[in-house]
Amino acid sequence: MNVDYDVAPLLLDNAGTARYVRGVLDALRQRSDVDVHEVRWGGSGRVIAAVRDAVWYPLVLPVQARRSDILHCTTFRAPLRAPVPVIVTVHDLAIVRQPELFTAWTRLYARTLLLPVLRSASRVLVVSEFTKREVVELTGVPEDRIDVAYNAASQMFRPDGPASS
Repeated sequence: MNVDYDVAPLLLDNAGTARYVRGVLDALRQRSDVDVHEVRWGGSGRVIAAVRDAVWYPLVLPVQARRSDILHCTTFRAPLRAPVPVIVTVHDLAIVRQPELFTAWTRLYARTLLLPVLRSASRVLVVSEFTKREVVELTGVPEDRIDVAYNAASQMFRPDGPASS
């Protein structure tokens, strides 16, 4: 199976979403039945991020995705239409609950595209039962289109991980 995997969050920072993206990417690379292709555009910076959201996700990424069987977008930023099934990951809905904590661009994007993106996705992947309930309640995405895949701790956090010697 060919999977296009959105690694754009790695361009922005090294926070929780980036760790999630790296962890899933590493796990996908270990599977013999998955051929994973990293997809991204641009770099860091607010202007580049806005162009990525406004142009790359809706227009360029669907064209790139034609080569794959599945497109996995690792945040709620994703194309509304694509030639392959689209999986969108929702880590939380803080942007809906506390929009004042986010940049003006992220608030605008969420007000404009969050609901259409989630409703058009083939599957919505969430990281907890709580987030699943929020997605159902706040976006109207049917529960049967949402899957819970809990975040897993890296091997480095095991008792016998790198720090134990």
